Order: sequence, then structure tokens, then C-alpha cells
Amino acid sequence: MRIKHISIPLAFILLLSLLTKPASAADVYYYGAVNYWLNPAWEWYMPVQLSSGIYIPSQLLDDSDAGITVTYNKTQRYLTVYNTERSLHFNLDLFVAFDSYRQYDYAVIENNGIFYLPLDAICSYFDISYTRIATAYGTIIRIKTAPVLSSDADFVTGYSNKLAQYSKDYERLHTPPSPAPQPSGVTATPTPSPKVTQPPILYVSFDVTSAAAMPALLDVLDSHGILATFFFTEQALKESNDVVRRVIGTGHSIGILGADEEPFFESPDAMLQVLQETNERLRKATLAQSRLVRVQGGSKTKMTPAYRDALAGHGYRLWDWTISVADTASSFSVADSLLEKIEKANGTSFVRLSVSDTTVSALRKALPKLAEQQAVFHPIAESQMPVNFHADVR
Repeated sequence: MRIKHISIPLAFILLLSLLTKPASAADVYYYGAVNYWLNPAWEWYMPVQLSSGIYIPSQLLDDSDAGITVTYNKTQRYLTVYNTERSLHFNLDLFVAFDSYRQYDYAVIENNGIFYLPLDAICSYFDISYTRIATAYGTIIRIKTAPVLSSDADFVTGYSNKLAQYSKDYERLHTPPSPAPQPSGVTATPTPSPKVTQPPILYVSFDVTSAAAMPALLDVLDSHGILATFFFTEQALKESNDVVRRVIGTGHSIGILGADEEPFFESPDAMLQVLQETNERLRKATLAQSRLVRVQGGSKTKMTPAYRDALAGHGYRLWDWTISVADTASSFSVADSLLEKIEKANGTSFVRLSVSDTTVSALRKALPKLAEQQAVFHPIAESQMPVNFHADVR
């Protein structure tokens, strides 16, 4: 399709200037929330109110369970926002958006490396909603992409302590320190500003082939307030109804781990039969079912197009990882390797670990260090675009 070039109104240029400085302690500022999750008051998660409406950083959606992904084509200067049903493309130079059918008068604001999306337009296009919640610590913009069970009032109550902490952290980061007194005639040497790095965004998952170490592992995660994802083999589910109920009851996500052997890999139909039987066992134990699937050892070799088509055709989503740490070394080595790989990734990571006593000990060492880095943890959501070695996002 041909896109008509349009001029940029002066008012729109003036809007950009409003994004060039952070809110001061006296200003009203906004927290970004998606469904059940409230993000800290960090610039790459904070919505902004402009005269033309609310704009949200693209990362607020991309790092959530919204099921909406944002990608950037640096060569063409296109920002694409999509889910499993629709795709919306923003031309950053022409300040318009388009899909396969028409052009829209939607524009993205780019500032300090952050892409701000027009929230009303995103909600209208993807048929989602948001609410504006006033609190004593600022306004929460809560985006809702699925039926949300908790009310906004209950949501605020549940996050009351974190809201207070997030507010203190924000004020501390944006209040300039008082200059130290200098002796007469001595010129102060400017102190370089510390480099601000993004805290890690971590989707931690565990392959559960035996439930023996699960109670200790869940205790460690609970003590740090971390939600994760657990992929169970059918055999592990048989051994651990109480553990599975605890996983579901405390808010973790659950998936199915396919064994790297027959009958799972006898044929695509045999694979679907195993998944159906495992889901039936899961339903009897917890009244829940799962569409998240992982294969022991990863999907790289045996998950041929025929197997992947069978999964997608029955609503399953194939998950691998971007970071994997084996538990074959000492707990110190496992912890060091995990922290090193997360640091190198420098952003969002999908971490795979095994369930073992070694892993439990390693997490006891690693999690306090990740807390110091203000790492953010999310469980995998069934609505989320899958990450796998085939780039198959179905």
C-alpha cells in the first residue's frame, strides 16, 4: 500500500518536550500495571499523560503477560505491535500506523531510546481496556488484556506496601543530592553520573522430572516472592498431587514436559495423546489444564514441522529458553553461571533450570544478588508469545 507523507504539527513537536525531564517530587506520575502485575516506577515502564492522551512505553507490554509483542525494525524504522490475531505497524518517520487493510492516524513518540505507544489506540485496535486508579503515591494505569478477577481496589490493597516502596525509590532516584561544602577558593570536581542499567526481566522455569526437591524449591521461591513456571512430566504428576496443588495455589504457572523418548515421539498423534492424558491427570488433581509444552533437552532436533503443526493445531504452545544452567556442578558453580549468563543477556531472559537439591542451594545464593539488581520475575502466561528454537510464535 502507498502511504501518504504528512507534516508534523507543531503541537505534536511540543508534546515531545514534555518527555525530556522526569517528574519531580511535586509532579503527578504514573505507574504501569498489566492485569495482576504492578511495575516499579522505572522510566521504561511509566506511562505519561500528554494533551492527546496517555502514552505507554512499549516495554510495559512486551515484558508482561499481555500476549502482545513489540518489535522494532531499525532499517525500515517500523515498530510492530502484534498478538496471535492482529498486527499493527507504526512508521516512525511518517507518524502513521497501518495494517493489511488501512492506514491509521496513530503515532509513536520516540524519546531517549524509549518508544511510547498511544494507549487509547492500542486498546481500541487489540480490543483490550485500561483503568486509571488514583492512589496516595501516584496514579496507576492498569491495562487489562483478559478477564481480571481482582477489583482495582483489591489490586491497590495488595500492592500497598510495594507502592510505598516504589514511591520512595522514585523520589530517591530523582531528587538531586545536596552539594558538599567546598573550601574557599577550591572548585568542585564534577562527579560523573552513575550508569543506569535496566534490571533483569526474568521468566524462570523448571523442568520437573521428580518432585523430591519441589517443597524446598517452592519454599525458596516463596521467601523471595517469586512466581515461576513448572513443566511436569506425566510421571512427576503421578507422584506429586499435593505439590502440583501448591504450585497452582500459590500463583505459579504450570506446563507439560514431554519425555525425549517414545511414546511422546512415536508420532504427532502419539504426542497429542500423551498431552491429553497428562492434562486429564492435571485436571483431576487441580481442576486446571495447561497449553504450555516443553520437550526434555529442547525442541531443536525432534520437533519437526509435523510435530509443531500438531501442537499449534490443538492450541498448544511450544516453549524453550534463552538461558539454561545444568545442575551437574556444585551449587556455587551453578549460582555463578546463572548470574553470569543473566548479566550477559542484559535484558529479558527465559531461564531454564532443573529441580534438584543442587538447584535449590544455588538459588539460595543467587536470588539475594538478583534482588540487589532489582530483578523482576514473571511466570509464563498461556496468552504469551512462545519463545522457542524455531521462532514459531503460534
